[in-house]
Amino acid sequence: MKVEANEKATVVGAEKEIVDVKAAQADLDAAEANKIKDEVETLLSSVQADLDNALPLVEKAKAALQNLKKEDFQTLKVLGSPPLEIKETFQAV
Repeated sequence: MKVEANEKATVVGAEKEIVDVKAAQADLDAAEANKIKDEVETLLSSVQADLDNALPLVEKAKAALQNLKKEDFQTLKVLGSPPLEIKETFQAV
């Protein structure tokens, strides 16, 4: 009986070593995952701030587009050499 108990103790000891190694690796993986999560949250915050700043400008641009008329474009066509700002605007569109 003592021999059997010693054999089981040896098996349990070996299995505990394996579990300890895997637990240590899991702790390292969790730390890395938390680091990545923090980086993503920081980036998300920055992107959200940029989006919050851009949305009013998009709405303002949409409103400005609603006021354009066909005559506005005809006026631009008549210009032989439009100012640089107008050329850049049309290149952007």
